Amino acid sequence: MQSTVRDGMVGMIHEMMEIPNMNAGIGPDFSSNVRMFPQVEPFSTQQLDETAFVRTEDVAWVLADKNKRNREQQGLLHRTGRTSFAELRRELASKGEATDRMSVFVKSRQDKSGRAPDEETAEVISQMEQRLFDVPEPEQTQAVRERVFTSVMGPDGHGRVPDACNSHRPQSP
Repeated sequence: MQSTVRDGMVGMIHEMMEIPNMNAGIGPDFSSNVRMFPQVEPFSTQQLDETAFVRTEDVAWVLADKNKRNREQQGLLHRTGRTSFAELRRELASKGEATDRMSVFVKSRQDKSGRAPDEETAEVISQMEQRLFDVPEPEQTQAVRERVFTSVMGPDGHGRVPDACNSHRPQSP
């Protein structure tokens, strides 16, 4: 009983909104039960505007050039893949190595053989190492290494600390 009321209401809604009743086509007289919509002409290749392809190609080249310029501005990309900086810190700590930002930066920018893959990264790493070399060995504390890192990389901006876990934020003075 309830299904007939529901079917009747669905039928009224279909009629009011001029939606064809697809269930009506189940019987043997399918073509008479379904209202036919006007036929759409098949797609013709002669109707294509050739300039549409040129515009699409031009847009693709413009986007490719823009992406190329943006990639050139990135610089000093890390080479750790999906390994997070927090995981890298844990790995360094388990080996007994320093886990300050300078150590994480250097380790994350080197390839597996321990070399910097590009000249820019190699230059930054050598600047850090040279400034750290100028400080006597007993005075190379974590605070000194932090100052060396900041002097080469510049101050942090926007309240974020690069090469740190998500929970680290700079302290307000």
